[in-house]
Amino acid sequence: MGDVSGNVFVPTYDWQQHFRDLQFLAIPNIKQYHKFVFSKDCKGKVKLFDSSYSSDLTEFTISCNTFTADLPAIIPPIGLSTQRQSYLFSHIRQFVAEESKDILCPKPAEQGCFKEPLPKTSAKQPADAVETLQTNRSFVRASPKCGFCGQTGHRNSVTRGKFTYPERKE
Repeated sequence: MGDVSGNVFVPTYDWQQHFRDLQFLAIPNIKQYHKFVFSKDCKGKVKLFDSSYSSDLTEFTISCNTFTADLPAIIPPIGLSTQRQSYLFSHIRQFVAEESKDILCPKPAEQGCFKEPLPKTSAKQPADAVETLQTNRSFVRASPKCGFCGQTGHRNSVTRGKFTYPERKE
């Protein structure tokens, strides 16, 4: 969150890279569980329950690494691309109130007009955080898995009151 002059008041942290560094494990068949209990006494473990009222407990270790109170690296806002600024200026500006035109749809400017937020004393930032973030952003999204059988290639969903998974007959 910021203002029109580019000052950032609420920084955005790179939580995805932070959790990747902690090497979190995926919970198998996560869709079969309805209640998850985390505790500060058992860091890295989660208690899984089949339903909200179930007493059947499954305990799963999601990470063996130690946790710290340090915040992840801050992702600096890059602002709107020049192409998007041009689109707003040429197509949307006509629908904006006169007093807000220069704020919401200004004439296109150079890219990256935001100032970086002031670092907080509790967050330890590496000197080359921006370069690290730009190189680590390329990742491949995992294929969706079926919540019923755990296989990839199809999903367990309901269409018109019938399950789309062929072997499920409930």
